[in-house]
This record gives sequence, C-alpha cells and structure tokens, in this order.
Amino acid sequence: MIRDHDSIDSSSIDSCFDVADPFTMAFEAQREDIDPLGHVNNKVYLVWMEKIGIGDTLERGFDWNKHQALGAVWVARRHVIDYLAPCFEGDAVVGATWPCHRTRTTQLRRYQFVRVRDRKLLVRAETSWIYVSIESRRPIPMPEEVLRAFAPMDDRPPLL
Repeated sequence: MIRDHDSIDSSSIDSCFDVADPFTMAFEAQREDIDPLGHVNNKVYLVWMEKIGIGDTLERGFDWNKHQALGAVWVARRHVIDYLAPCFEGDAVVGATWPCHRTRTTQLRRYQFVRVRDRKLLVRAETSWIYVSIESRRPIPMPEEVLRAFAPMDDRPPLL
C-alpha cells in the first residue's frame, strides 16, 4: 500500500539514502504482504521497486504516451535485492530510487527502503533496465532526451 507521503517527515529519512535528493515514495506493510515467517515477503519489495521506479519515471516526464512517441520502453533485465532487516505488518517504509551507471542501451536503477520508526535500512537493491524498441523489441541506443532526463546520480559499480 502506498501511504500519503506528506504524512511522513521525510527530512528525518533523507539522510539515510546513498544519494542526495532521490525520488521517494512511502509504503506501509499490510497484512497481505506478510509471509509465514511473520515479515514482509521478499516479492513485495519487487512490487514496491516497480511502483517507485514508475513514479520516478513519470516525474521525469516519461509517461506511456511519451514512450510511444519515442518508440521505445524500458524492460527489466535483472534484479538484485539484498534483504538487510525484516519489515513487519504496519511498518511505515520510505523507498528511494535513482538512476545510475549506464551504457548506450542499458541503465541501472538503485533502490533503498528504510523503516521510518527507527531509520533502519531494510533493503538495498538495483535493477538493470534495457532500452528497447517497441516495434522490433530489440535494444536501441537511448536518445539524447532520455540521456538527459535519466542522468546518473552516482557512479558506484553494480552490486553483482
């Protein structure tokens, strides 16, 4: 579930992230997110990663119409997720994402999820995205407009 981001004092969370001014989104762990071990199931973080990535992309001005006009979309190639601490039902979490390392046809996007009550880093993750032609379904070089909009915010190497 996505919470009202304005209800969370994000200034106390901002210093928890690896980069300044990432795109952030608030979540709350729901009963349906909990697995038999009593904590948020691993797959929930992947859902949250998708939601926050889409939110960041939209904020940068790239909705579906824009992608269609450019004739290309982002397709996930690989996800790497490091689970660092458990998250429990009712926990308020702030997720952050930002673009980083890229090639002509790929871009890495990083994510972090922090529990609000204790500022504990729960997850560190990244996704390798490929820029793909809608028509041919093959990788194509990113146009200058995309390169500008998704400029890397850090230059650390990929997790794996």
